Amino acid sequence: MSTGRITPAESVIDQRMKKRNSSTLTFPHTLGHHAMIFNFKEYAYGNSAHATVVNTESIVLPLPKNLQDNMNIKVGADEIGVLGSLAANGAGSISKLGDAAGLGSKLKGMFNKTKDAAAGLSPDDISVDNAIAGLSMAAETAVFIAGAGLGAIAPDITKGIGAGTGTAINPYATLVFSGVDLKVHTFEWTLSPETPEEAETLRRIIGTIQNNITPEIKSVGGDGIGEALGDLGETTLSRGLLKYPSMVDCFFYGIDSNFFYRMKTCMISQFNVDYAPNGIALNRGGKPSAMRINMVMTEAAIHTKADYGPELFLPPAVADEDSEEGADDSAGTDVLGVPK
Repeated sequence: MSTGRITPAESVIDQRMKKRNSSTLTFPHTLGHHAMIFNFKEYAYGNSAHATVVNTESIVLPLPKNLQDNMNIKVGADEIGVLGSLAANGAGSISKLGDAAGLGSKLKGMFNKTKDAAAGLSPDDISVDNAIAGLSMAAETAVFIAGAGLGAIAPDITKGIGAGTGTAINPYATLVFSGVDLKVHTFEWTLSPETPEEAETLRRIIGTIQNNITPEIKSVGGDGIGEALGDLGETTLSRGLLKYPSMVDCFFYGIDSNFFYRMKTCMISQFNVDYAPNGIALNRGGKPSAMRINMVMTEAAIHTKADYGPELFLPPAVADEDSEEGADDSAGTDVLGVPK
């Protein structure tokens, strides 16, 4: 019978790794019930499928000091002008009627007079006759037509009519949505190894992360191109390309995902290690007694409504500490109790 208790992360991971005859990098060695898992994978465009499993390349760290979710929706003020407002109203009406094909003819009818008034005008061909023709209309109509149709072609006429009549075209300021920024996450850990073995594990973790977040130098073309350009050309072309760094899947263990957030596949954009966060303090052998790690990660895909549907917030499975099923591949859950 399940007790509802959560199995310590290092126990579950250790059981799985023994069955798979593999190892992973876990710090500290006595991790406890909560963890953050990192799975690095080779970069591929659009490769945002997120894996929540522990494999031979996984890095397991305690939960960071901060778990903050930020979302930036790009909504700003803009001036769409007369033509933009007419187009917006026309498009809205047409879309409601389901007759998008009629939008063009409707807008064409709106702007026929403007087109006639603007005929023959250019920045190099603005005459007094053109201005008088525009002023022959009713004053309010003239400034509207000038602003709507002649503003880009003859801005001086538009300004002159506006100054003479004491009226100005409404700029039609409105909210404009232009997209969603990729989420950026910032994490921080202060890690202190208690044994030489933990110090070595922490060293390997930092080295593994640095190896995965740096680009690889690639050669341009084949050997024949380099030989044709001589030694200098060969040296230059052999370092001409940089292969993208690895991407990383991150997920949390030991927390209720209904009360936190889930990350998509990321790329690490900043990785800082302070080897003396509390001043110079060394353990035996000259190894740092503590390290502070700061990491900035950017997700590879934006979040949409599909990411926040009610079906995505079902309670996660909880491994039973008194049962072998919590650590069995056939149990229908992955290594950390997340449904497969």
